[in-house]
Amino acid sequence: MLLKALFMLSIASLALGFVVPSPRVEKRNSDLDAVALVNCDTQVTKFAYYTNMANTAGIYPVSETTAIGPTGKTYTPWEGATITGYWGDGNSFTSNILPGTWDNFPSCAVVGIARDAYGTWNCFKGSQIVQYQSNCCGACRQIYYCYRSEFGVRFTRSSPPVSSMNIIIGR
Repeated sequence: MLLKALFMLSIASLALGFVVPSPRVEKRNSDLDAVALVNCDTQVTKFAYYTNMANTAGIYPVSETTAIGPTGKTYTPWEGATITGYWGDGNSFTSNILPGTWDNFPSCAVVGIARDAYGTWNCFKGSQIVQYQSNCCGACRQIYYCYRSEFGVRFTRSSPPVSSMNIIIGR
C-alpha cells in the first residue's frame, strides 16, 4: 500500500514538473559533502546534493530537490530570502544568502548559511558553471554552493542588520 502511494505521489509530482528526489540514506560526516544551489534552463531553482563536491562539474547529484521561495514559487532569486527544499527522507534544506551578494562579492566568498536536520552549512558564491544536466530542467548552473560548517570556518549572522556577520574559526 505504501509503495503504491509513493508511486502515485511520484507520478503526480512528475505531472506537475517536479522531480521526486532520491532519499539521503544516512547522515554523512565528511567535509566533502556539499549542496549546489543551481538555476536551471527551465526557470527552476534546485538544491543538488553531492557526497564529494570535488570535480563535480557535469556530474549528476546524489539527490536534487526543487527550491521553494517565500512566495511559493519554484524559481526565485537566492539572495535576501529564505529558500527551502525537501529531500526524499523528509529532511529540509534551507538557505539564507545575503542580499546583494552576486554583484558585490567575488567568487568563492562566504555569502550566507544554510541549515538542515544535521547542522549548519557555509555558503559560497559560485561561478555559474553548468553543474549538471537535469532530466527535467536542462542545464543547471551553480550559483552558490554550501559545505558543512563543522569542517572549517563557521559563521553566524547577527540581526539586525541582515548583512552583519561574525566570523568564528574552528569548531
